[in-house]
Amino acid sequence: MDKEWVFLHRRSDEYLLGLQAFISHAVAVAGIDGNIKCPCKVCGNRHQRSATDVEDHLQISGMDDIYANGIWDKHGETVPNVTDEIHHMFQNEDMSSLLADAFGMHDYMAEPDVVDEQSSPPQGPTPYAAKFFKMVEEAQTELYPGCGKSKLLFLVCLYQVKTMFGMTDSCLNAMLTLIK
Repeated sequence: MDKEWVFLHRRSDEYLLGLQAFISHAVAVAGIDGNIKCPCKVCGNRHQRSATDVEDHLQISGMDDIYANGIWDKHGETVPNVTDEIHHMFQNEDMSSLLADAFGMHDYMAEPDVVDEQSSPPQGPTPYAAKFFKMVEEAQTELYPGCGKSKLLFLVCLYQVKTMFGMTDSCLNAMLTLIK
């Protein structure tokens, strides 16, 4: 469903056309006795209203900002299935290349093809490189014995889920405290 109309001026023709299409769709797929939840800034989807009342409310006060930018699940838009996406994230375990991208260390990850005999022996990694190699080692450490998933992969996926669902920092902290 096109949502661009929500952000237009409420008296414009495009807004009114989008509003009519939205109400027609919502009544058809989510209406109860011709009424739908009113997503205006005042009602915030808490009240069932007639299509005419919803139209008036949306013209006067506009759509609730959070709902306008989210999934219109109260009006027939389906919530995407993120279970498959989360499962796919856990299958992609190339954390070494992720770290190499983050640190710009692709040259250090590649095996040298030819050894230059005139070059001096390496003096050991720089502190920056040492930190990188420590992270690569930790990225390959299992989260817990036998799980097959690395600590870094778990954290990356956890932050991805946090972002996908719009979790606040306090929500994530509470969940981590619960797990701990």
